[in-house]
Amino acid sequence: MPLDLQLPPAARPGDPLHAIDTPALLLELDAFERNLDRMQAAAQAAGVALRPHAKAHKCPAIALAQLQRGAVGICCQKASEALPFVNAGVQDILISNETVGPAKARLVAELARHARISVCVDHASQIADLAAASAAAGSQLALLVEINIGQNRCGVADAPAVLALVAQIQAHPQLRFKGLQAYLGSIQHLRSFDERRAAAAGAAQRTGAVVAALQEAGQACEVVTGGGSGTVEFDLRSGVYTEVQPGSYVGMDADYGRNDLAGTLRFEHALFLASSVMSVGNGERTVLDAGLKSLAVDSGLPLVWQAGRESTELVYTSANDEHGIVQLREAGGRRPPLGEQLWLVPGHCDPTFNLHDELVAVRGGRVEAVWPITARGLSR
Repeated sequence: MPLDLQLPPAARPGDPLHAIDTPALLLELDAFERNLDRMQAAAQAAGVALRPHAKAHKCPAIALAQLQRGAVGICCQKASEALPFVNAGVQDILISNETVGPAKARLVAELARHARISVCVDHASQIADLAAASAAAGSQLALLVEINIGQNRCGVADAPAVLALVAQIQAHPQLRFKGLQAYLGSIQHLRSFDERRAAAAGAAQRTGAVVAALQEAGQACEVVTGGGSGTVEFDLRSGVYTEVQPGSYVGMDADYGRNDLAGTLRFEHALFLASSVMSVGNGERTVLDAGLKSLAVDSGLPLVWQAGRESTELVYTSANDEHGIVQLREAGGRRPPLGEQLWLVPGHCDPTFNLHDELVAVRGGRVEAVWPITARGLSR
């Protein structure tokens, strides 16, 4: 007879921090809430809508907290990723990416029966699939044409290409042209403040030129959406974007933390991975229980976080599947003993969230809540 053994939770509300079973993804709520408030206040002051990107966190509880503060909706990057957010009651979702094929079009059309769904296109065949699916489902879809403003990934080249797709959209009564998707991810992590500002100005200029050409052609463009956590301070002041799509600001990973933040819009590290010293070997090693299966290292190794800042004593030097190696910065320093809990700042928050089923929300030295990361693994 099969067994039905259950894994105990990593943490329960009310637990002290030291009782959290590791590795566990943590959200420090005070810093997290300050980050949400700063971003919402900046968007409101600029008169620009905030549509945070949920691909960063994949967690409906975070999305609902953003919406409660005034966000107009969220972005998702995949059709399947949007499903748990619709189930959680999120009513306005932009799938800020192209979908291809009838299966994904059917899912988008079904979601649109329960929430306001918009989706990006850059080819006539995508429009045809979405038109057929939404007609069959009896739903309405808003489409944004993505323009290539330098990413050289998705998007059409210019205003004539946009207008050609708008004509295709307008041939279907259940479809509506909503505006433009204009995103340049490659500039989000330029380290110099001045370099990011100049690159964001160039992206806004290219986007504005397309908007102006559409206006000359008599085509209204209700929404121009784009930007990210690294350039949002400039995107808000560009006069081009009607809404912005930052995502990583909620937790601020180590890679974003390396950016020069000379401006006024600053965010705090709020996302951490709690790990434990699982081996000290002969007393000359520090091995953690957190490696590649607990955190993403594509944007660099995590930081060891102690006393509210990057550790001056310890550095995470290499990641194996289930092990993390920590070294002393200087000989003779204190090595943490077996079982001690260390917090790490992940190098890249988005794929790190995608490695975990739940997020342990902590405040004042205790667990306040445990939130499911219900969109993890949903990449169809």
